[in-house]
Amino acid sequence: MLPGFSNKSLRWIFTLFLSFTLSACFASTTTPPPSITVTTTVQSTSTQLPTPTEDLATQKQKIWDDVSREVAEFNQMVEQEKSLGNIETSHDSETGQDFFRFTGESDVKIRAAHENLMSQMVILRDRYLALYKQGYNPTPFPTFSTREEALNFYYQTMQEDQDWLEAQEKTASALRECFEILFRRDWFAF
Repeated sequence: MLPGFSNKSLRWIFTLFLSFTLSACFASTTTPPPSITVTTTVQSTSTQLPTPTEDLATQKQKIWDDVSREVAEFNQMVEQEKSLGNIETSHDSETGQDFFRFTGESDVKIRAAHENLMSQMVILRDRYLALYKQGYNPTPFPTFSTREEALNFYYQTMQEDQDWLEAQEKTASALRECFEILFRRDWFAF
């Protein structure tokens, strides 16, 4: 016996180890379902298709460049309005930070520029997301040219599901038999 372990705890550890080992063994003996070849039509979800000479990375970089340009233009406008002096300054004595707020016509200009910047960011984000989806290219739901192709695919999928369920039932039955054998041997007398 191992020091620090009682018979009861060793039996539980053995049972857990055995159940994991057997489930792994039975899972590895199940046959994989047959492969299916299906002809599908891929429909692009992108709103902006790439030009033949540009790859996705180049298009994404152009979007990032546009973002940088838009932000730089906004920052330049903020600095220009600050230099005109149409601001109110305040000081937070607790944090020691200085703050400013635009006033008058500068406030109107900056608020309008900020709204414009945010709308441009939404547009650029949507363009970038479309490129991301295009590059990610998730598997589309299959479409079929004839009803017969669709039914064949449906029946093949249903057969794969049935095969998988039967394999799971065999594994569960084998595990049940193993546990019945273990319990019949009175290993767990408490």
